[in-house]
Amino acid sequence: MKQTLKWYIVDKEYVKYLRKADNRVQYSEYNDKLKPYIGIIITIHDFDYYVPISSVGNKIKKLEKYSKMKDDIDIIKIYDNNKKLLSVLNLNNMIPVRPENARILKYSEIDNYRQFYNLTDKRKYIYFLQIELAILRKNANIISYKATKLYDEKIKTNSQKFPKEHVILNY
Repeated sequence: MKQTLKWYIVDKEYVKYLRKADNRVQYSEYNDKLKPYIGIIITIHDFDYYVPISSVGNKIKKLEKYSKMKDDIDIIKIYDNNKKLLSVLNLNNMIPVRPENARILKYSEIDNYRQFYNLTDKRKYIYFLQIELAILRKNANIISYKATKLYDEKIKTNSQKFPKEHVILNY
C-alpha cells in the first residue's frame, strides 16, 4: 500500500449519484450523522476506492450478525487488542471516487458532519475512530490485497456468474 489510510468524507451528492447506478451503494448519511469512509484502499484508472466501515458499537444484533460472518476476500473483521469485534469492512461496498469528491476528515471539523449530545460523546467517537484507524493501518496491505483481488475477480468474471457470496457493486 503506497498511501497511509485515512478517514474521508465522500460528497453526499456523489454518493446519491452512485446510488442511481447501483442501489446497493450504502447511504453516507443517517439522520444527523455522516458516515466516514476509509481510503484510499486501491487506485484503478484514475479512481481512488473507498469503503464504508460498519461499527458494532453496543448493538447486540450487529455483534451477532458480524460475528457469524467469516473473514473472506470481501470481509475484514476489525478486533481490538482484547479480541473484541469492533467493526467490519465489507469490501463489496467499496466505491470509486475522484479526488474532488472526497476530503480528509479532520477531527477538529467533525461537528460539521455529525451532531453529538455532548462533548463526552464527541470525544468517545473521535477516540473510537482513532482506534479503528490504527488497526486498519496495521492491516493496510491485507486490505489493499483483498480489494485488488476482489476487483480483479469481478472484472474477469461475468456479473451473472460472479459468486453470490462475493456480490460487489457494479463499477
